[in-house]
Amino acid sequence: MAPEQRDTFRRNAAAFTDRIDELSARVDGIAEEHGGKRVAATAPVAHYLLADAGVEDVTPREFVTAVENETDVPVAAQQRMLDLVSGSEVAALVRNPQTAGAATGKIVEAARESGVPVVDATETLPQGQNDYLAWMGGQIEALSGALGR
Repeated sequence: MAPEQRDTFRRNAAAFTDRIDELSARVDGIAEEHGGKRVAATAPVAHYLLADAGVEDVTPREFVTAVENETDVPVAAQQRMLDLVSGSEVAALVRNPQTAGAATGKIVEAARESGVPVVDATETLPQGQNDYLAWMGGQIEALSGALGR
C-alpha cells in the first residue's frame, strides 16, 4: 500500500510491541506482588487482566450473567456480592461503569462504605481518550494500586 513508508511502519510496530511488553511486565509484577488476592467484578470486562495478574475472581457467576444479559440479578447473588465487599472478603471491586445499573450501584456503594477499593475497567476507550496503550496502562495501574492498599 505504501512501500516507501516500510521503515516507518516497522519502527512503529517495534515501538508498539515494546510498549505492549512493558504492559505485560507490569501485569506480571502484579502477579508477583499480589497473586492469590481475591477480587469481585461487576462485569467480566477485566477477566483476562485478572487472570494474568494471578488474582482470583470470586464473583458469583449468576451475578455476572444477569449483568451481562441485562436482567434482574438474583437476590442470592446480589447478597453474596454484598457480603464479599462488606465483609472485606475481597481486596478490590472491579467495576465496569459502562454497565452500571441499580444492582451494580449497590455493590459499589457497599464496597466504598467498607473501604474496599473500586477499580474502573471499561470495555471501550473512554470519551476523550485516544491512546489504546495509555488506556490499558491506566487500568493496569488502577488495579495494582487497589491491590496494594
